[in-house]
Amino acid sequence: MNPVAHAAAGPAAHFPCLDAYRGIGMTMVLLNHAAYATGFINQSTLGPYLARLDLSVPMFFVMSGFLLFRPYAAAINEDRPTIPIRTFYRRRVWRILPSYWVALFGVGAIFGLHIASTAGWVGNALLLPAVGVPVQVCEGTTCRVAYGLTQAWSIGVEATYYLVLPLLAAALVRLTRNRSRAQRTVLLLACCALLYLLGTGFRIAVVATNPSWARQSLLWLPMFLDLFAIGMALAVISTLSLTDTVASVQRAATRLANHPALCWGIALAGFVGMAQLSPPTEPFGLNGREYVPRQFVYGLASAAWLLPAMFGDQQRGLLRRVLASRPLVYLGAISLSFYLWHLSFVEQAKVWTVPDYAQRQFAAAHPEDNPFAGLGLFAGNFFVVASVAWVSSMVVAAVLHRFVEQPGVRLGARRRRAPESVSSP
Repeated sequence: MNPVAHAAAGPAAHFPCLDAYRGIGMTMVLLNHAAYATGFINQSTLGPYLARLDLSVPMFFVMSGFLLFRPYAAAINEDRPTIPIRTFYRRRVWRILPSYWVALFGVGAIFGLHIASTAGWVGNALLLPAVGVPVQVCEGTTCRVAYGLTQAWSIGVEATYYLVLPLLAAALVRLTRNRSRAQRTVLLLACCALLYLLGTGFRIAVVATNPSWARQSLLWLPMFLDLFAIGMALAVISTLSLTDTVASVQRAATRLANHPALCWGIALAGFVGMAQLSPPTEPFGLNGREYVPRQFVYGLASAAWLLPAMFGDQQRGLLRRVLASRPLVYLGAISLSFYLWHLSFVEQAKVWTVPDYAQRQFAAAHPEDNPFAGLGLFAGNFFVVASVAWVSSMVVAAVLHRFVEQPGVRLGARRRRAPESVSSP
């Protein structure tokens, strides 16, 4: 059996095409941020489309829901033990935190961060805003609840999901015990549906009532729970056996996935449709009632977009072969460090390429002398800034992948020795 052609066959299967989506997604994020940082969003007919490249972040959440829940779903469906909680946590910690800490303290040392206190550094290092701790960053006398690395909000959301997932899986194991396979599958899908409704309901409630903590809620898992639930449901469907009574759902998903152009066309339709609405005023904000349909469409578009990489023969069709190519897979492999450093290089690219940028920065730091100071920072040629930032982020990410991420993954995968084989210190 070809392990690539039958990537969906087993619970521990590798999905090579999904790696490419990480690389594509990280580039979309950079283009989105560079468009806002240079003011290009409001200067070009491309602006509304660049604004909607934030579709990439929901895509990452759907992908995480699929990949991380799939081994649990397979084990529960097949009535066998799930991965130990300690093992899951160890792997996640070693996968995420070394790269995040290197970025947090590295960016702070090289470029500077608006973290004013030791408590702020500790809160950032432990991703505490994700669990409601009001860690602040301050620019002058203006402070707000946020991360020093702005884009780390999604790392915090992911980390919270990592904390919750094994506990949820343990509860599902208890709930499905001594039940038929069909009943276990139905309960798993029902759980995914419930999580989807909870996430959607939370988002609607926040937008409708606009509480004082509305913006802070954008750092929390409940605001994005429905996106993870979509991936989890796809994971359950992908683990079905052809003998299952609901296997027709998997067959339907596979038939659709085997037409990648159609899947991408569905995602593109959602993307273009959202671009017809007024774009967000910032890359990270509620933007009124537009936020609810935006996230709903992004969830469905992400599922359609990812489907060819989750179901069907992974060597079938030109698109899948391109996605599984070494350059795109490598871009996906280094995407974490790329994501953590890219915003700093977007700003640095403006320093390198905008002749009077130092004066603009000084004016922005002294708004009492220039009431329009903030607008001065939206400068630079979008295409130049994006290109310089992309290449710079790539170089740094490649180095950190080799010397930080890969050793961390190896340490996370290392099995603990039995107690009797461990020598005393």
